[in-house]
Amino acid sequence: MKRPILIITLGYIIGIIYGLYFEKSIAFYSISIVFLFLILLAKKYKNCNRYIKIFASKKIIITIFVSAFISCIITNILEYNYENKYKNVLEIKVIATIKKINKKEENYNQYLIKVKDKKFKNDYLLLNTNQELNYGDIIEVYGEFKEPSTSRNYKGYDYKQYLKSIKVYGTVNAKNIKLIGKNYSNILESLASIIQEHIKITIQNNITNKDNIGLLMGILIGNDELLSEEAKDNFRNSSLSHIMAVSGLHVTFVALGLQKALELLKIPKRISKIFIIIFLTLFIYISGQGTSVKRACIMMSIYLGADILYRKNSTINSISLAVLLILLENPYSITDISFLLSFGGTIGIIYISTIMQRNKKSKVINYIKETINVCVSAQIFILPILIIYFNNISLTFIISNILISPIIGIVIILGFISVIIPFKPLFFILNIFLSIIINISKFVSSLPFSNIKVITPNIGTVVIYYIFVIAIVYIKRIKLKDEKRVTEIKILNNYSKILLIIKNNKKKIISAILILSLILNTYNIIPKSLKIHFIDVGQGDACLIDTTYGKKILIDTGGSTDGTYDVGKNITLPYLLDRKVLKLDYVIISHFDSDHCDGLTEVIKYIKIKNLIISKQSEISYEYTKLINMAKQKNIKILIVKAGDKIQLDKETYINIISPEDNLKFNDLNNNSIVFSLKYRKFSILFTGDIEREAEEYLIKKYKKTNILKADILKVAHHGSKSSSTQEFLKEINPKIALIGVGADNNFGHPNFEVIDRLKNYDVKIYRTDECGEISIIINKYGTIKIKKHI
Repeated sequence: MKRPILIITLGYIIGIIYGLYFEKSIAFYSISIVFLFLILLAKKYKNCNRYIKIFASKKIIITIFVSAFISCIITNILEYNYENKYKNVLEIKVIATIKKINKKEENYNQYLIKVKDKKFKNDYLLLNTNQELNYGDIIEVYGEFKEPSTSRNYKGYDYKQYLKSIKVYGTVNAKNIKLIGKNYSNILESLASIIQEHIKITIQNNITNKDNIGLLMGILIGNDELLSEEAKDNFRNSSLSHIMAVSGLHVTFVALGLQKALELLKIPKRISKIFIIIFLTLFIYISGQGTSVKRACIMMSIYLGADILYRKNSTINSISLAVLLILLENPYSITDISFLLSFGGTIGIIYISTIMQRNKKSKVINYIKETINVCVSAQIFILPILIIYFNNISLTFIISNILISPIIGIVIILGFISVIIPFKPLFFILNIFLSIIINISKFVSSLPFSNIKVITPNIGTVVIYYIFVIAIVYIKRIKLKDEKRVTEIKILNNYSKILLIIKNNKKKIISAILILSLILNTYNIIPKSLKIHFIDVGQGDACLIDTTYGKKILIDTGGSTDGTYDVGKNITLPYLLDRKVLKLDYVIISHFDSDHCDGLTEVIKYIKIKNLIISKQSEISYEYTKLINMAKQKNIKILIVKAGDKIQLDKETYINIISPEDNLKFNDLNNNSIVFSLKYRKFSILFTGDIEREAEEYLIKKYKKTNILKADILKVAHHGSKSSSTQEFLKEINPKIALIGVGADNNFGHPNFEVIDRLKNYDVKIYRTDECGEISIIINKYGTIKIKKHI
């Protein structure tokens, strides 16, 4: 069996995926079924071509099965521990060791701790405290244990999954910490911590610009915490974030630098290589133990080890072994974005870049071509990953990487020399290069097409993309190598025949595509069920409506209440892209409190909005002025509505504006919220913004003898505040279901227990975003209501 490490790794990955995404019984059952099927396949296709022979080999099938079975069991055990070990633990008192200083903020510090107590022995936790602690401190900590939150919306960010990828069970908010002593038992970690601290202090003492400090620390040790958010955005948008993820480039310079230094000391080559392997192990700890640096150091160590043992190095085996070692340490690494990008980029460079032909005459042209080739090869392979995680495509990545390539090597070399020998002139030169890099990222990120937002693709689309890329590159590689293999010749002949058929039947193919498009468009205009997605935006409101004929309406957008977290950027916009929304027919802002409208700032930048619906304002707020100006710049039609207006969304769905009046009855934002009902056949949902008792009493009085306020579902006013949802108002509406948009553990005491009691007294089923996450409601043409809670 050729390449056993590759086969074992493939099996191990399959088992992890089964363990993570399938029920235990289904996982083992389906693995067994696939195993039996492949055994039968092996018997039937003994004499077929070499590709099927490879996959039908009994040895390979058994190896994959055993490897998958083992990793599936390990993953299931870990899943059980993560789900149950800290279940119902509200407060915790443990003895632990400080393993890492995660970040130091103005209000608190965060540390990674390793528990020593018997019950939770060797578990990792995050510790939040305002006390100053150091690596190696042994502490007794008492505090509140907080289980990490899972995804709260459709395809939303899963913090719990992220913590699993770094082997952390949860967070402890310290109430009391007692310092017991010091622990430097792990020599590698202790030495790495001392070196890391020395690098930080040396950089901070010799460079004054905060962004330059953050950039250099990011380049050398993967710590970019001092880099401003604006600078980080510029690096992301210009596709230069990779320079702060310590990886192959950095490791290569470290290894070459050490090799040259040891040559000058006249150390024998084999001993030098052993020393470099040892130092690379230390370097993993110095640079924060990120996946990319682990991969690079493992692959470099394998390369050097092969040289020491006079063996030929195989790139495929190196990558396979690196993957296997990282997944053996922590199977959840497979879900980590840095794991996917690091290995995806490396595979892309190795597999795709080989089809480039060099220019024999010009070194400059070769340099430019090779830079472009490496960038494009990596980008092609990681493109679906970037879209899934960031919904972002940059078409300027070639420009940024060509500009940065000649500089980054100099910065890495000068950076390491400067922290070893702190020489002021060196830091002066380094400072200039760092400023150039920051300005390049700023310039490229400002270019058109540097940050194109795209919808999240389906897994099927991603699979087809990779099949297409692999097939195209494979055919190109065969042509370049001119390999005389029977199967490849058949593939090329068939490929040529297909091209000839396409060329000779252009008109028929175009006609078929047009007919298919017409069928798909016809399918899209067939009425479906009405969908209402009440989005969890924390302490705020946001709701996406998808009508039966595909009209998209966003009602409020959520927003930041304290300015520290951008809800629009981190929740609302990604949510819309995950729901495949690039165009909104209507955005309705009930009123201009920040928790209802701030998210629109980010949405308006990237989503095409046809109509913005607002009401007359009793006061002109900062939020109102900013958003109206942005809407005008984007040529969005602004509709100012009043009570009695009707907006026909499609032939079965319309919006009925109930409040406010043209001549405003109240002087505050809350009571002048837009109140409206969305009607679909006999179904009705009432949206109430943040109205309070006074507005409710006015609406009862005005519509007492009508059915205008009657609704199947009520969006509870003002997040369930005590000042809203009076008994008389609820009686008038007579809802079956109540939706409350409210943040978990909010400072306002929402929803008020009296409001909850009043709703229960009317036998109303209550759904809250703090308990349910996103709430999705589907109403079919018969009026049947189905509700799905995300959590």
